[in-house]
Amino acid sequence: MEQYFYFGEATVAATGEAACFPLSNFLGIRPASSSSITLYYKATDGTGDADSVTLLHTGTSTKVAMGELVKVLSTKTNKPITVVADRLGTANAVDVTGIITVVTVTKS
Repeated sequence: MEQYFYFGEATVAATGEAACFPLSNFLGIRPASSSSITLYYKATDGTGDADSVTLLHTGTSTKVAMGELVKVLSTKTNKPITVVADRLGTANAVDVTGIITVVTVTKS
């Protein structure tokens, strides 16, 4: 069973900026700044450009935050979809690492 990872911005209801990527399309992860990380996936539109998700983290170093995300991405589960981060409203926010404060989805 293919595993998928969901990321949603706080304004997903208005902007539609959310994405669900299969693990098989994961290309890599890198620091974007001292407080953010960018994950790259094969483009969903078939172009050579990668889709990306930038996650702003708080309360820890980028190295630790990257390690937490790698744990999530490498954990086998019986559920086909893992909600990594969904910032839809403060009361409804989901964050599997406990450190993600902002999600930005960029599709090619």
